Amino acid sequence: ASAAGWLEKHIAQKAPAVIAVGTGRTLRATVQQFSPVERPQHKIVSRVGNMARDGSASAFDVVMRLADRVGGQRFPMPTPVVADSAEERELLQAQRPFQVVRELTAQAQATFVGLAGVGWKAPMHEDGFINDAELGELTERGAVGEITGWAFDDNGRLIEDSVNARLVSIPLEQPAKQLIIAVAAGPSKVVPIRAALRGQL
Repeated sequence: ASAAGWLEKHIAQKAPAVIAVGTGRTLRATVQQFSPVERPQHKIVSRVGNMARDGSASAFDVVMRLADRVGGQRFPMPTPVVADSAEERELLQAQRPFQVVRELTAQAQATFVGLAGVGWKAPMHEDGFINDAELGELTERGAVGEITGWAFDDNGRLIEDSVNARLVSIPLEQPAKQLIIAVAAGPSKVVPIRAALRGQL
């Protein structure tokens, strides 16, 4: 409910705005708490893909739900979260739909993202975006959290590994140059929240 209040503050403005979003359970719950308002002039754009590599869609995609509640224009990212190779990632990012999304996220007045831990049954793993071996690689390299798929360590440094190298999401700026509002709840999020703040993500 608290996060929904922040979201309403940015959506309520009447001047055309671009609002970027991530995905996740807590962020989806935020949108469900959000009071519908007609703002067809706004653009709601996703920073992260909405598919696993097998083609199945995420149950926790936010961009469509939020756009439905405000009547805004919707710009999902029509890609898997993680590509099979760095070459495939480059090919996907060269496509016009991805370029449009990237241009819009650069214009966003505010970005709302979920923030998750990295570990067994963490969302990226449980939802099928990464497999057991990829999760093992992330944890071995010290990953404690992720934002739109971008894994980072306890100091908020982005992990240099094969998963981040194949991630199709819009890159995180470090330090963040735009307003990024992370929505996270529960004691399991204390470590990744602290790390994200340390890294100025």
